Amino acid sequence: GVNDAPALAAADVGMAIGAGAHLAMEAADVVLVRSELSKLAAYIQLSKDSVFTIRRNFLWAFIFNFCGLPVAAGLFYPRVVLP
Repeated sequence: GVNDAPALAAADVGMAIGAGAHLAMEAADVVLVRSELSKLAAYIQLSKDSVFTIRRNFLWAFIFNFCGLPVAAGLFYPRVVLP
């Protein structure tokens, strides 16, 4: 409700139910659209999977840049000696 808004704003992760007060939904980090708490575990798993995908993409980007930058800088370009 309205009294929950300050607590939701101060929390590390605030969750509100969509059927609650509008002020509480604005202060929350996550708003459950439906009034079912049974889907909460699925939402938490979805967030963990998303963070895993983000970290995996950062790893692939690091590997690509680590290997690609020396090639782009001409590390393997044959040395040409001008007379």
